[in-house]
Amino acid sequence: MKITPSFHQTNSGTKKLKDRLREGYVLFLFIFLSAIASIIVMDILILPIAIFAIAKKETFLLLFGDLFWMIIAAFLLFLLIRRIIALVRDGIPAKRIIVHIATRPLKALAAALIILVCTAGLIGILYVCMSYNSYFIYKLVN
Repeated sequence: MKITPSFHQTNSGTKKLKDRLREGYVLFLFIFLSAIASIIVMDILILPIAIFAIAKKETFLLLFGDLFWMIIAAFLLFLLIRRIIALVRDGIPAKRIIVHIATRPLKALAAALIILVCTAGLIGILYVCMSYNSYFIYKLVN
């Protein structure tokens, strides 16, 4: 008759205490060293940016604020140009490409508005149910 380990017993349950402590030590050492490395690297990267932001607030806001929106706009423009090139390669006429490019954002906006209205309706229904919950319980009990 073969004895099988318990459901809650793992492979480490059969190891000696010394082996389990060594594994725990290695894990602890790895976590500790990675945390120290993370702190050092973040200090090297973030400290100069923080000093720059404190010393030259307007320049920092202009650089990072405007740069962020420029990167977003460039990425969206890249996606648009890539889509146009793909449509041209598929042999779609220019008129249909223009219609497609013009209507696609409107379809996305309509879908977003439908989701927003449905979410607001659901929240409203849940609010009404929760606000009348004590009244319904009172009526059910009495």
